[in-house]
Amino acid sequence: MMKNSIFEYDNYKQFALDWVKTKAQKGRGQLSRIAEHLNISSVSVSYIFSGERNLSEEQALELSEFLGLNEIESDYFLLLVQFARAGSKKLEQKYLKQISELKIKAQDLKARVPEHPEMDESAKARFYSNWYFSGIRLLSSIDGVDDIDSIVELLNLPKPRVREVLDFLLRYGLCIQKNGKLAMGPQRTHIDAKSALVAAHHRNWRLKAIENFDQIAEDELSFTGPMTLSRVAMREIRSELTELVARVAKLVEPSEAEVLSCINVDLFRIKKK
Repeated sequence: MMKNSIFEYDNYKQFALDWVKTKAQKGRGQLSRIAEHLNISSVSVSYIFSGERNLSEEQALELSEFLGLNEIESDYFLLLVQFARAGSKKLEQKYLKQISELKIKAQDLKARVPEHPEMDESAKARFYSNWYFSGIRLLSSIDGVDDIDSIVELLNLPKPRVREVLDFLLRYGLCIQKNGKLAMGPQRTHIDAKSALVAAHHRNWRLKAIENFDQIAEDELSFTGPMTLSRVAMREIRSELTELVARVAKLVEPSEAEVLSCINVDLFRIKKK
């Protein structure tokens, strides 16, 4: 069974093997994926994780990225590799000291950062800086999308970026981990309707809609309807759309999370610049 943190491990091979076992079908095929990522043969990977051979430092860095480790976790993983590769007791002791110091640093960082702190304006600005912050948070509510690899596969984003976003979401309680599995957290985000961040939020998801124009599926809808109309008719349309948004919210709330979707509704007048 995988331990709660990489900092509970003193052997990088055991950590990697435990990580593999957490994947679907008990990690079947994962060592082949690791070999492909490291650009070495599957036989070489087997020799490394079941024998006396060790990763090179370059391979260790690449593997830490594949495993989705953040910066301090990656530093720790590399130290474990360096310790395993040490050719003398004196060098082993040097790396053991660094390993111990990094464990303490990781504990101090965790102690200094309160669990699920309230989002300040800087944190909110970061959350609304790109669509994938809210997108990844919502994806974590879907059954089966419970680790970094499943998110990377669905969104086709670089793993380091997804790891960075997840670290942010986990810090603020927007996502949580249960028994090593990712889930949506109890915390919510809220911004004032007059906040400049609202415009960023609208813009981010409308850009995603634009990307989808060339591949609209039968169960999707995009509508663009330029028109001239009376001011009274425009107010009535706005009222109808407001009621529709409210009905959509009532439909979404009790429904099971199965797909990540977005609805964009725009009704606007062309104004003088």
